Amino acid sequence: MKKSWTYIYNPKGQVAEDVRESVWSSTRFIYTYEYDSKGNWIKRIATVTDQSKLSDTGAHERKTVTLAGNHILLSALSNKALQLTAR
Repeated sequence: MKKSWTYIYNPKGQVAEDVRESVWSSTRFIYTYEYDSKGNWIKRIATVTDQSKLSDTGAHERKTVTLAGNHILLSALSNKALQLTAR
């Protein structure tokens, strides 16, 4: 079983994109950040796209929001449902 991870960083040195590949699927994380007046990030949004390599189903997209150490998962399945989970 072979897996790979690829990271791309923004000018501030934070992860901007994270691609995870396996035999069965490909998952892409695109990160955007909001900063305070001192340049510290206060909100990170990850748009996550999952694509199965074994079926013809379309890509599944979800968003993950991190606020000052709190993790909130917003999950949209085929744009029909929205799930909010605090962790």
